Amino acid sequence: MNHISTAIGLTIIGYVLFALVASSPSDRIDRVCNPAFVWPEKALVSGAKIFAPSAVNDINKSFGSGRARCRAWVWGVFYEDEYRALLKKTNEAAKK
Repeated sequence: MNHISTAIGLTIIGYVLFALVASSPSDRIDRVCNPAFVWPEKALVSGAKIFAPSAVNDINKSFGSGRARCRAWVWGVFYEDEYRALLKKTNEAAKK
């Protein structure tokens, strides 16, 4: 059991580092959301093309909306405060 928890912990640390070392905010957001939405979507769509071709559009739609929600959430957590401060400064400068 101890080896399993160590492996899970190292995986989580690696995932966080993978997301944080990206060069731009857009890349960081993608690195947080893609493993949860894009990678599984590709696997499910590949299987659906073989076994249930009519389900491909539904899978794409579901994962696309999930990825959009993920991106909005990550942006809100990490960048919304900076954006609001910058917007406030810009509005104050425009009034002068």
